[in-house]
Amino acid sequence: MHDVIVVDEEFEDSNSAVRGACVRIERMLSVYCALMNVAAGRGAIAGATSDALKTYVGYAERLKGIASELARHHGEVKTLFLSTIDEADTYLY
Repeated sequence: MHDVIVVDEEFEDSNSAVRGACVRIERMLSVYCALMNVAAGRGAIAGATSDALKTYVGYAERLKGIASELARHHGEVKTLFLSTIDEADTYLY
């Protein structure tokens, strides 16, 4: 039988990396949406292309906040996992 070794610090590092990546994704998405809004406003003024671009920008705008939610959820799962492991191995300490 193999021992399972859980290093809390590695989970903390992983959580920090996920949070950092999610912050960068949110920032890039905001810039992307701003640029697409400029393109929609200055590019095709009217017609099917303009309508399609505005619809696309609307869908892109809906993505805002999803990465932040992912980071929050990842943190909750990490905390729950570590606390579950700590509870399970209390007999060792």
